[in-house]
Amino acid sequence: MSWAEDRAAMREDVHATFCFAARYSAPGSATFTDCLVRRHDNQSRFGDNDREGYGQVVEQIQRCVFDKLEIPSPERNGRIEFVDDGLVFVIDSVLPMDDARWITCDLVVVSA
Repeated sequence: MSWAEDRAAMREDVHATFCFAARYSAPGSATFTDCLVRRHDNQSRFGDNDREGYGQVVEQIQRCVFDKLEIPSPERNGRIEFVDDGLVFVIDSVLPMDDARWITCDLVVVSA
């Protein structure tokens, strides 16, 4: 097996292990498609450093990763509802694809 095949198999395993049940709706549509999505959240600190060396502004970064086999082309302003915790997001931007199968999107929280 080549490195590319190994990497693809590992990404499938990661997705299967860390995915959440979700529903996706394209912009302007009332029809939802069930899917499995990996959700990533992170914090970015920026701005002038104070005397302790930390940035003054903290930004929450929300992202999700779609499997192209389930959702072939997620769109900006598409809606994602996570089934288990009820969180709802809207896609802010679809990032350039770095892989033929996985699509990463930046999200904006609609409700908590």
